[in-house]
Amino acid sequence: MKKQFFILFALIISTFSACDLKEKVTSATDAVSDGGIVEDTEMDLYLNDAVAVSEIELAKQADPTRLAQASSTEPCYVATYNLGEKKLTIDFGEGCTYNGFERTGKIILTLKSVSYPILFPVTKGAIWEMTFEDYTVAGYALEGSRSIKNITEDPLNEEKTYEITLNNLKITKNGKSTQRNGVIYERTTISASEFTGSEKAYWGTINGITSDDTSYTHTTEEQNAIIYKVDCISQGFVFPSSGIKKMEWNGNARTIDFGSGDCDNTFTVSQGFVSFTVTFENGEVKISQ
Repeated sequence: MKKQFFILFALIISTFSACDLKEKVTSATDAVSDGGIVEDTEMDLYLNDAVAVSEIELAKQADPTRLAQASSTEPCYVATYNLGEKKLTIDFGEGCTYNGFERTGKIILTLKSVSYPILFPVTKGAIWEMTFEDYTVAGYALEGSRSIKNITEDPLNEEKTYEITLNNLKITKNGKSTQRNGVIYERTTISASEFTGSEKAYWGTINGITSDDTSYTHTTEEQNAIIYKVDCISQGFVFPSSGIKKMEWNGNARTIDFGSGDCDNTFTVSQGFVSFTVTFENGEVKISQ
C-alpha cells in the first residue's frame, strides 16, 4: 500500500482554518433557515477533524519524513502505540491547542478482526474503531464510536472501499447535544501523481437527533456521492467539489448540491420552489436567490 494513503484526508484539515470554516458554514445555513443543518455541519466538522488528526499520526508512523506535509503545526499531544493490543492513543491531556482547536482528553483507535502489524485496516475485513475518552475540541465533547471496515476485494487495488458505522455519536456543548447513527461508505482513489486526481467519495444514510429532539435523516446516493478532491482542497477550496445530500426533518425536505466537479466554494440549497446559491468570496458569505 502506498504511504500517500495515510495523508490524503489529513491534508483536508492542514490546508485551511477549520475555525473560520465553521463560522462561515453557520452563517450560511442560518441565512437559509436551519432544519438541523448547522448542527449537522458541526458534527461533520469535528468528527472529520478527529479522523484527520488520527490519520496525521498514522502518516507519521508510516513515514516520519512526511510530517511536514501531514500537519501544519507541531503536535501538542502524546501518541502511544500498543501493538500488542493494536491500539493507538492520542492524548491531549488537560488541554492544548492543535491545528487551531483547543483540545482535551483522548482519541483512541483500535484495529480489530485481523492479525496485522500496523494499525490501519489495509486488509479486507479489518475494522478500525475510533472511540473517545473525555475528549473535547473547541468546547465540544465527542462521544460514541466510528468504525471503518475495509471491504476492498483486491488489496493491491489503488481504489479502496470502506464501510463506516456511526454508533451513538454525540457532540455536546453548553448542555446541548446532537446525535448521529448510520452506515455510510467511503471510496478512496489515489492517483499516480499522489495528489492531483486523488479523492474521497462518501455516500449512505445517516439518522440524527438535533439538540431540540428533532429527528432528521440525510441521504446521499452512490451515483451522487459527496466528493472531496485533494487538488481542490490544496488550492483553498474547502467544500466538496460535487455530490448531492438530501435532508428530511418533520415532513420537510431540502437538497444540498455541491456542484458537478469544479473547484469552487459554492453550493446550492433547494427547498420546495425556493433555491439559494451560497458562495464564499474573500472570507464573506454571499447568498443569492
